[in-house]
Amino acid sequence: MPKKLETKTLTGRYDMKQLIKVQQVEQWFTTQLVDLYKVEDEDALPISFDLLEVIEKPTDKRPAFLKEKLTACPSEAESAIKELLAKLDELNIEL
Repeated sequence: MPKKLETKTLTGRYDMKQLIKVQQVEQWFTTQLVDLYKVEDEDALPISFDLLEVIEKPTDKRPAFLKEKLTACPSEAESAIKELLAKLDELNIEL
């Protein structure tokens, strides 16, 4: 059974270990985006990325959501998307 993140804010109740894992995956993907967009750092990214926005989507809608979000990406993002989806499956959470 998937674990639930009880709230999207840090002020509510949450599982700290799960939150740390989510933050690690988000930071990893942000690093991937920096490489894909060929920018110096995350502040220079032309898009904003919030992993909770992806987690909120039904599992079957996540690939299309990510592809749409990265349509303007100058590099091929398919492998990064697949890896992110695999990491999300490992987290086994839902909102």
